[in-house]
Amino acid sequence: VAVRETVRQWAADDAACTVLPELRRPSGGRGLRAVPSPTPERRRLAERAFHDLPGAFQCLLWHTEAEADPLTVPAGLLAMDPKTAAGLRERAREQFRAGCLCAHRELAPTGECRILGPLLLDVPASRGGALPPGARRHLRECRHCAHAAEQFGCFDGGLDVLLAEAVLGWGARRYLDSRTARGVSGAGGGADGGRSASGARGFGGAG
Repeated sequence: VAVRETVRQWAADDAACTVLPELRRPSGGRGLRAVPSPTPERRRLAERAFHDLPGAFQCLLWHTEAEADPLTVPAGLLAMDPKTAAGLRERAREQFRAGCLCAHRELAPTGECRILGPLLLDVPASRGGALPPGARRHLRECRHCAHAAEQFGCFDGGLDVLLAEAVLGWGARRYLDSRTARGVSGAGGGADGGRSASGARGFGGAG
């Protein structure tokens, strides 16, 4: 992610493009420069909430969800024991969830959207929850709330996809698919075996 943002900045600098002409290629920096944000609109709440988290919380969520690393990996990176890391991970999930709701409220286009937010969070469609007729009508008409409902539902399953798409944008699916090649079986969410911290990728600490 840091590399992508650096390339985007260089592509906007004419002097850098003179030294590195490949930055002008559509498949290189110029392509990144042409895209205002790699994060899809339907992931904007998660993007905002994740980047507002403390670095340690980002590390724990990214490694155990998006990377599907065992909990020992971020625990080692953060120099804490697995039991402490497990407790912090649950706090991170709750703060991330609350942050998504806060982002929905702050970005809501109407007062009705702000009122509906907590209901969408508490009754996600993934649990088979039934929304009142008025709320269902609003979801059909409001893209902001429809995207919010889908993001809230990911907390019941699919948090790895939500995080990857919020952080990596268009590169998320390829990144998640690469976990198999890297020896990761799927969203493990914290088993205490597997790869060592030296093989970890992504968010490396509480920076």
